[in-house]
Amino acid sequence: MSTTPTDVRSSIPRGLPDDSYICLAEALTWLAFGDALTLDELRPQVEGVGQPSVVGGEYDVAGTGHFEHREEGLEKLRSAWTKVVHAVDGDQLNIRGRYTSNYSHRNVMRNERADITSQAFSAFWLFDVSTGGIRGLPPTSSSPEVMWQFAEFSFDRELECFVEEDDEARKRAAEGYLYVEVDREGLRALQDPEVKRQADEAYVIAWCIRWLESGGPKGMDPAWVKFHENPDHKRMTRDDWFRPAWKKAKHSYLEKISREIHATPAR
Repeated sequence: MSTTPTDVRSSIPRGLPDDSYICLAEALTWLAFGDALTLDELRPQVEGVGQPSVVGGEYDVAGTGHFEHREEGLEKLRSAWTKVVHAVDGDQLNIRGRYTSNYSHRNVMRNERADITSQAFSAFWLFDVSTGGIRGLPPTSSSPEVMWQFAEFSFDRELECFVEEDDEARKRAAEGYLYVEVDREGLRALQDPEVKRQADEAYVIAWCIRWLESGGPKGMDPAWVKFHENPDHKRMTRDDWFRPAWKKAKHSYLEKISREIHATPAR
């Protein structure tokens, strides 16, 4: 059975959900890549898929998707997080979450989701990929940071916090917020126009590839008519957006067909 471009979303960058508040994982990946990933999608991309082992002190499972080159992806994610931190700190973006004194889901459900003031937020500049929550920075850090399960920074942070002799410092290290969200309208004002342009271009190319794979007419004209029927596509003109994307998509599609033909053993 053939599929239409709208049936398959895996390679098409996603915009923000329509909700008035957006979960932090989706917010940061939308800012960083123009592709709003849920936490369940972000974590395996960062950590990779497979059984990890440590070889020579290095984590040996490669990232996937936007984190195929993990350090580049993490740097973009960190930059997006820094942008959010500065916006909240400057009262330009509202953020909310559920407070937890020991960073546990069991503990956090006792508390209602509430707005996090910029003053309170200043103690929690650490985004945790594993949970999508925010945590306190270690005593020696003073800038926004991203931690993930197997990062060297994560191990150092836990060690530094829990050997801290100051009881108050250890308490702050254990605190955090889960189920963190930011307001959609404030977030939209932060997106880099170039990230948005690249995401839009990737979206149109992926749409065209899905059209070619769907078994429908292979000409550009019927594809353009179908594409332009969507009200969200009205701003994307035929000459500036669709025609260049169609050429790239067709080239990619033909290359794929050629590889499949050459990979098929002769009978």
